[in-house]
Amino acid sequence: MGFYLIENQVWVKLETLSAVPLESLGTSSSPVVQTNDNVKQVEYTENNPQTKTDIAPEIKIEKTESEIKILAVFRDRVKLNVGSKDGIADGNQFDVFREETIKSEMGKTVKADVKIATIEIKAIGVDYSLAVIPRGVVVHKSDSVKKSTKNKRIFSVYPEKLSNIAEVSFVIRPMISLSSGGGFGSMVEGTATYTGEHYFINLRLQPISIGRDNSNTMANGSMFVEGGYDSRAFGVGLGIGAGFTNAGLNQIINNFYYDGYGDSTQTGPEDSNVGFALSQAVRLGARDGLNLTVYNNFIYIGSEHNGFYYGGTIGKISIPLNLKVNLFLYGGGGPIGYGFGEIGVSTWVLGNGGPGSVAITGALGWAGMWKYTDDYYSEDGYYYDETVSVTGPTASLGFVYRFGKK
Repeated sequence: MGFYLIENQVWVKLETLSAVPLESLGTSSSPVVQTNDNVKQVEYTENNPQTKTDIAPEIKIEKTESEIKILAVFRDRVKLNVGSKDGIADGNQFDVFREETIKSEMGKTVKADVKIATIEIKAIGVDYSLAVIPRGVVVHKSDSVKKSTKNKRIFSVYPEKLSNIAEVSFVIRPMISLSSGGGFGSMVEGTATYTGEHYFINLRLQPISIGRDNSNTMANGSMFVEGGYDSRAFGVGLGIGAGFTNAGLNQIINNFYYDGYGDSTQTGPEDSNVGFALSQAVRLGARDGLNLTVYNNFIYIGSEHNGFYYGGTIGKISIPLNLKVNLFLYGGGGPIGYGFGEIGVSTWVLGNGGPGSVAITGALGWAGMWKYTDDYYSEDGYYYDETVSVTGPTASLGFVYRFGKK
């Protein structure tokens, strides 16, 4: 006796022994299966499509959860020991767990499996498969894997926070001037950042701008060392550094004290090109997800108007498009003598933002830089009357590299 599945119906095969006279065999054209009343009789002939091979198809058996293992971990993918022979299909999801020591409500420490991510199958072999790791997650080979009870969309808008990781970045933004004086210019930015469990330390250039028209050179920028609190949802910090402009810092004061008739309350002889500066840093949203980041700086000018003066602001909105690509809007400027705005994309060409990941950024926009050039003496002192500038389209290119303990 045996059981078989045919066209979504369960069939039973019964074998019996019986004795019949030899002469009766001549009247039978084909053997039949002896069955009882509630089992359908089937003839096995060459023309019958229901052959014995079709009746007993190969049954696919999936591995138990304890048998599913991580074979290898790459920058943004993991290799599992299950494949098509185990019934794995494209889009299947698995939950990744890590054994961690946590404190119970009674204050005791216990070991428990903590879910750290959901990964999704994107490539399948006979006995293996590759799953994509979402942003903000580092998977270890020792982690355990269980098949998800139901598939869900993996969001990039609010990924987990990556801690104990360092990052370096660099952006160059060349510009062709369309101003009457012609010329060219460029803006350069760079950062070196370390992010811990609840803090960040940052070395940042905001940006360094250099321009030249047919007879004048202009240069300005600022550099800061910053630190502050950092979490998954937001970050805030302060910094110290310096700001400079080859036009003299008095041009910043003139933006506040210019009386509208050509006179400035700031006198030229007290001018300086470099000043002590403070910065503010704020991020709303996950660092690798949807976020708004803003930096302000204030420059100290020692003159008859001693004090800190607003030097400039830059801001950036990042919008995740998928697990690897972001759209961003970026811009800023200030009285120190520069301004820009651009739209672009960044993509992780290697990894998912974890250690060993590399991103490339590109953007198109518009930028300008300027400085005061002529100072005229009046009864009230020096004032700056004329400016030179370079203004035009820009195309920026940048890279990001992250490293740290995996």
